[in-house]
Amino acid sequence: MQFTQFNLIDPRFDTLFRLAKEVTPYLAGEVAPVRSDGIALGHNEAMFSQELYQALAKNYPEAGNVYWLTRTWELLCWQPIFLGFISVYQMQAIPPMERIAQYKLPMFTTGFSFPGGRWETGEHAELIEKVAIKLQQLFTAYREQMGEWTRIRPGFTNHLIADGVLENVARQRLLFPEMRDEQVMAEAKLWLNAFNLSHDHLHSYRWDQTQDHLVMIRQTCCQAHRCDDKNWCGNCPKTPENKTLVVYS
Repeated sequence: MQFTQFNLIDPRFDTLFRLAKEVTPYLAGEVAPVRSDGIALGHNEAMFSQELYQALAKNYPEAGNVYWLTRTWELLCWQPIFLGFISVYQMQAIPPMERIAQYKLPMFTTGFSFPGGRWETGEHAELIEKVAIKLQQLFTAYREQMGEWTRIRPGFTNHLIADGVLENVARQRLLFPEMRDEQVMAEAKLWLNAFNLSHDHLHSYRWDQTQDHLVMIRQTCCQAHRCDDKNWCGNCPKTPENKTLVVYS
């Protein structure tokens, strides 16, 4: 007697895709093998990132290497970080993040896929540790492959990762408005610990007297103001108004 083996897809993928598109339609996901034009571990890392960098350089020649490199790195990381936070805070389970594939327009990453795979559960702090390990594996591969065609230091990427993580911690207040400042700080410490990042990054959280709660000010400048058609970001560390905000403690 022969049995047909069915490859069942975990229904939590559909939930993740729905929640992701509620954040932004650019976070469009599917269960599928990585396409030839995508980036995934062991697939196309150097070419994918170099094409992004070259497109940015072509369209923003005035901005210079510091912008092209910063923007390329942030484009590689934003989808995995957002999905990691959705998984931990809204689903209390994490997909095989190390198997994610990403896709792009000429100057923007949008869309992702998973080939299926096993989800993991656990206590809240344990989930943060697990997803951080998977994201670190992913980001280390991205950086090493970018290092084949440009100079990109771990210290540089770690600062940008810290900013991305701490922005997303603060963003959880949109979903959980009852979160107090102390809870935001406690969650931020869990994430920094999981990524082996210094607690000095907590200085990103400043006290905004007007809003009567902490706000997140980046420690790194994204350099977008170097582009002719862009301005300073609202949480830029270089603007005079943000420089006057006191570090939250």
